[in-house]
Amino acid sequence: MRLPVLAVFTLFPLLFGPAVHAQAPEGPEPAPAPASETAPTAVPEADAAKLACPDAFRIYSEAAGGDDKALPSVPKTPVTGTPDPAQAAERKEDKITAAQKRLADMIKKSGEKSARTAQAYRLLARDYRDAAQYEDAVKVLETAMRITSKLPKKKSTELGDIQMELAQTYTNKGDRLSALSMYGAARKSFEDAVGPNHPKVALALHNIGKVDLNMTQYQAALEAFRTARSVYEANLPDETSHLVELLIDTASIHARIGNRETGLAFAKEAAALAQEKLGPEHRTTALALHFTGTVNRSMGRSKDALADLGAAMRVYLGNEARTRKRIPEVLDDVSVALVRTGCLDRAIEVQTLSIGHYAALYGENHNRVAAAYHRLGGLYRETGKFTEARAPLFKAASIYEHIFGPNHRRIADVYSDLASSSARIALNSEALRYGFRALRIRTANKQADPEDLRQSYWSLSIVLKQQGNLTAAVAFAKMAVNINQEIRSQNRNLPPEMTRALAGRYRELYEYLANMLIGAGRLQEAQQVLDLIKQQELFDFVRRDANEAQAVEGRAALTPTEADLSAKIMELVEEPISAASEIEALKKKQAEKGLTKEEEALVAMLEQSLSDQFRKQQTAIDTLLAEVENSNREIEREVNKLDLDLVDATQERLKALKGRAVELQIASLDDALHIFLTTERTGIYKEVPVGRKEVAQLVFRAWSSTANRDPEAREHLKRLYDILIKPIEPELKASKAEVLMFNLGGVLRYAPLAALYSGDHYLIQDYAIALSTTAANTRYEALPRERGKAAGFGVTKPHEGFSALPGVADELEAVFDGADTKGFLAGKPLMDERFNSLSMGEALKAKPLYLHVASHFRLVPGDAGNSVLLLGDGRRLSLDEFRKEERFRLTDLDLLTLSACETAGGVDQTGAEIESFASVVQKRGASAVLATLWPIADSSTSLLMAEFYKHFLAAGEDKATALRKAQIAMLKGELKPKGVLTASRSANEMIETPINALSEEPGFQHPYFWSAFILMGNWL
Repeated sequence: MRLPVLAVFTLFPLLFGPAVHAQAPEGPEPAPAPASETAPTAVPEADAAKLACPDAFRIYSEAAGGDDKALPSVPKTPVTGTPDPAQAAERKEDKITAAQKRLADMIKKSGEKSARTAQAYRLLARDYRDAAQYEDAVKVLETAMRITSKLPKKKSTELGDIQMELAQTYTNKGDRLSALSMYGAARKSFEDAVGPNHPKVALALHNIGKVDLNMTQYQAALEAFRTARSVYEANLPDETSHLVELLIDTASIHARIGNRETGLAFAKEAAALAQEKLGPEHRTTALALHFTGTVNRSMGRSKDALADLGAAMRVYLGNEARTRKRIPEVLDDVSVALVRTGCLDRAIEVQTLSIGHYAALYGENHNRVAAAYHRLGGLYRETGKFTEARAPLFKAASIYEHIFGPNHRRIADVYSDLASSSARIALNSEALRYGFRALRIRTANKQADPEDLRQSYWSLSIVLKQQGNLTAAVAFAKMAVNINQEIRSQNRNLPPEMTRALAGRYRELYEYLANMLIGAGRLQEAQQVLDLIKQQELFDFVRRDANEAQAVEGRAALTPTEADLSAKIMELVEEPISAASEIEALKKKQAEKGLTKEEEALVAMLEQSLSDQFRKQQTAIDTLLAEVENSNREIEREVNKLDLDLVDATQERLKALKGRAVELQIASLDDALHIFLTTERTGIYKEVPVGRKEVAQLVFRAWSSTANRDPEAREHLKRLYDILIKPIEPELKASKAEVLMFNLGGVLRYAPLAALYSGDHYLIQDYAIALSTTAANTRYEALPRERGKAAGFGVTKPHEGFSALPGVADELEAVFDGADTKGFLAGKPLMDERFNSLSMGEALKAKPLYLHVASHFRLVPGDAGNSVLLLGDGRRLSLDEFRKEERFRLTDLDLLTLSACETAGGVDQTGAEIESFASVVQKRGASAVLATLWPIADSSTSLLMAEFYKHFLAAGEDKATALRKAQIAMLKGELKPKGVLTASRSANEMIETPINALSEEPGFQHPYFWSAFILMGNWL
């Protein structure tokens, strides 16, 4: 007997809209909710906008084998027939009665505890499941399981098979936690009976992964899929179909969190495997092509999507007897692909045809018909036709309520879309009514569907904002953020590419809230929300290590009014509505057996009662929201108190610095640049109307022109100065600050701040500069200067993948006493073969104050595991290893200097690796980090490093001032090159170019040579 694998990729409506079904489980089919405004998703640049409408349909039609196959006619007679519920229920009851009789006969013949009796219980359970009597099915399966577990032990999979059936029954009734537990029990039973490499073990793991996925436990799902895959592969070719389905499900995980390129790769692998092993006309091949089409469609690759979907339709039609139910599913996907090429009329035609096929297959009042109407509403919504969307959405809700009663989670999906559609046409009261109905249903399913609950709060926030109730809108957005933080903490160990994709999905919500707070003048709260993003960046960079779990434990701070509103809303939406449960019980009976006239009258009465209770509940919610909106004076007082609490920590830190420094937080959001200047006495906010994309381009041009020693670099640096510094230039001068402590987000972290050009001088000529690392909770204090407590290491020789650094010997000789005893740090550094992990560990045991490392250090965005330091013996020490091993603890270290650091950053990166690296080092015990933004000139580094240590140790300046003076000395030409050649400290190249030919500026005056150095952390 081949046990079914539950199809989880039917549950990704926000990504794919229509569902593809691989041996879908019995029970309600999930409905998609396309293109929801509540969770906006960035659409990639693709061919959708370029593909003309006639060409789009032609591509699909040709792949399908012609128009008649592309748009197959609805059967004139229903495929399955649509008997009335009473007749269908009667046949199911007859089957149950017959199964009960067989069970009774078997008990008489074989006894209560025989294997044959257990089998009779299983057969009865299947009939109960077929009649949707899941509670009865659970009871008889539990009896079968008890009997089987007490039978003499033998190499049989019977117990595991029963547990799989029981787990599927739990899934049918919506009890995912029980299903997960039972699939785990089945796995153990199979392993005990036939060993860990049997296909049934893989099947249990496969289903465990699906349940984990539906509960947003992505890492657990991936681990289960990974193990299942190895077992399937060991049992090829017999398990080819299951392996193809597993690859599709793995693709689904990546696609669900926005990691679509990886998802597409897995989908293509599934299609290629199916075509090779099963043949191009096999129905599983069609399934893989179908899913590949949905991924391509979600990425905006309409041409590829329509070709894949057409090919899938052709194969499905060729296997029509077994795949007739797939035909409307392809039509669903085609309609969405067409609407994204601007073919609304054709898309409506295709989706209407899909509805006809579903109705012919299942009857007019089936949940799949409801899903198709829901999808039709989604097509209208995606093209901005929100008024037209309402009719099919109401139809979908009506069918769902007719089948399931008022509390089913698919109804919540429809209500959520009705809410957002109503809001877009200014029907705000109606939008709130449906939005809160969705919230009530989703609150009851919070443990199983936290993402849906987050989406509800975000959607309601949008509606409340449009209604003008900004206080409540902020509160609901904070609730969404805090649920988001819970989801993050549940997924701490995802692979790097998935952490980045997941963070990308969440970032938009945080920035939405920050924008609202900024618009309301609640600047400190906005800064706190933006810092939550930085905490997540650190956690992602160290690959979600449990030791850094506190990075995702932060929450958006609620004012007392917001906390009270949250509690009261929860109380209202969790309030039981008695009529709802009674209606659901009667609806279930109606589906199973039909209702008497008296029961039909009772349903009508209960529905009226339910309507009255909903109205009463909504009135209470409206009153509560109105009270919040009208409590302006109290709310203003609370907001001021919260803002003061949040700003106090920053200003107390600045006061301890005795007015020498100010903090400059700059956030680049979609439509504007937001600048927050905090001094020890006041906070100042400026908005610059430059959107995120333009900022990224300006930063990249400034970074690349400076790093490439472009003579035109000043022009790009001037443009960046004009948006980052010029708007607050007067306030900075008035503050009389000496040091600018930058708290930057996103691509701004790649900006060469020291070289920002005002038009006649560089920023470093006005201020010393340091980067704040908020995720590390930096302590600002000046530690005693002890030149004897130092350790130095360097690499001069080339190694595989890394160029030689001939200037390192001069650099370390200039910095340390060395042979000439004229350095600024005492001791003799270790170079090349003497520089290894053991010697570094030994040096750190002495707890030095200063650690100077002159070797290649390559930072990889989002991945501490592949960010490496080259040791002198050629070994690569990963930042992950450095972070975790006790011998590399940096206890009492005042400064770590890495004079050959480079990052693979660019305009498409966020710069998170720079700040996250500094936070990691500080959490290991270091007070500050001095590193570089790009591979700098080997010949100039020794001069700048010596000048820095001269001011820092010999003159007793703080680190920021010492670095500033060294940079100014270089830009003024006071530090002269000793020769005409220079080598880049890039890992991959050695550039030998006459220095004076690099730009019009002689010597080392070009900002390439001095502005790459950045100081992070404690600058004192």
